[in-house]
Amino acid sequence: MKRTTRVTTSDIARAVGLSRATVSYALNGTPGSGIPDDTVARVKKAARDMGYVPSAAARLLRSGNSRLVLGILPSWDLGPTYPQIYGGIGDRLERSGYEFVLQSGAETLPRITGLLSSITPALVVSLSPLPRETIRHMSAAGILYHHTDLDAFIRLAARTQTEYLVSHGFERLAYVMPAHPMPQALVTPRIETIRRIATDHGLPEPRILRLPYDETGFRQFQQDHLEGPDALDGLCAHTDEVAAYLLATIGRERFGPGRIGLMGIGDRPISNIGVTTVRLDIEKWADIWSTPLLKMLGNDVDLSPPQDETMAIVRRASA
Repeated sequence: MKRTTRVTTSDIARAVGLSRATVSYALNGTPGSGIPDDTVARVKKAARDMGYVPSAAARLLRSGNSRLVLGILPSWDLGPTYPQIYGGIGDRLERSGYEFVLQSGAETLPRITGLLSSITPALVVSLSPLPRETIRHMSAAGILYHHTDLDAFIRLAARTQTEYLVSHGFERLAYVMPAHPMPQALVTPRIETIRRIATDHGLPEPRILRLPYDETGFRQFQQDHLEGPDALDGLCAHTDEVAAYLLATIGRERFGPGRIGLMGIGDRPISNIGVTTVRLDIEKWADIWSTPLLKMLGNDVDLSPPQDETMAIVRRASA
């Protein structure tokens, strides 16, 4: 029997066992997505076999109203969390009759201008604020614009992580980030949050540390910060990967209650080696971040869940 319902990216995602965000990246050829070539080929083959046809342009021609929403992720090393949340946003928009296209690294005016010469979205949503000239250009074209509250998300994650350590008696704190360059939008809210919490509890000024990748630098890192009378006893790692690296390299016996407290963020698979971490509820964050988009598009939607219910501690051996 001939299929009468249109194939969606969600259908393809289910068929190939991948996330909708990964499928969207593969189909759109998003640069810097890190998706292996064989995965891209598998997604495109499934799309062909299932008869997938992007329909935003056809809808625009038929109705005169764009049903396309363009999502823009910055060209940073984001890890899986933000693309997963944006994939959830796409699912919610699709259920309301919109197509959702993800692009990475299209923050500049030339890239936006190039995109808008080929597509006509009803709305553009970005993870971090776009340049003012870009926003003015979209406004002049009658395109709605919204950026998600990334700052509040990061501050809540940092607060959950830091307050757990403080509530369990860890007092000499540090925020440990990777040694490679990091966008200030991801780092500054974390630093400000841990400093504010330390001040509120009358604790020493937290140290802001970069984790060396070489053996000599790492030995010096341990000597300077984890030994002696002023040694740290509470480490807020930038990610689960950073926390797992510390746990595995320094040794599990150095971490835990009464020793050094170590916290990750993300509850990623690597945290199962013993990292206490902050679990992020991807579905609830997709609800929170998609609600204003649907409202801007004229949809009657329920209020998003409170943000304080979207993060939880997963306690393991490291703290």
